[in-house]
Amino acid sequence: MSRFPLAAFATVLCFLAIPHGAAGQAAPTATAALEERITTLERTLRDLVTVLRRQSDGQMTDLLLRRVELAYLKRAPLDSERRDLRSKRAADYAEFQQLQTALAAHDALEDRTPVAADPESAIRPALFDSEVKRLKARLTEADLRLGELDSEIEQVDRNIRDWEARIEQRLERGGDSGR
Repeated sequence: MSRFPLAAFATVLCFLAIPHGAAGQAAPTATAALEERITTLERTLRDLVTVLRRQSDGQMTDLLLRRVELAYLKRAPLDSERRDLRSKRAADYAEFQQLQTALAAHDALEDRTPVAADPESAIRPALFDSEVKRLKARLTEADLRLGELDSEIEQVDRNIRDWEARIEQRLERGGDSGR
């Protein structure tokens, strides 16, 4: 047991024997090296954050571009349907006008000739009326669907304008300077 206190005393004497200057220089050198490594690490992390932000901006711009592309793909069949529907509506309207003209001509002719002379002339107005009602219903349906299509196309166009404006802002900001 006597050895242990003697060993502790010897260790303390060794530390006291080391010059204060040598021990004092070792600690600041280690601290300076540690500070240098921390500064380098901080710089590396900042660079990494910058790279990740650029990558994120690039991915967001790519996403917006894809949205615009898909919106144009969605718009094409809507435009086609609208064109076809307008064409069919125009044909139905032309037929509707012809029927109205024929009905007016029939009414004018009926005023001049007696009904008993032609038994089919009593049936024609009913046929004209049913055909006119059918065409009116088709015109109404076409008008409703055209309104829906116009609304859908307008929404797609609004989305496209919004996304294109966001892309433009990103490009003006320099979010994709590396691309």
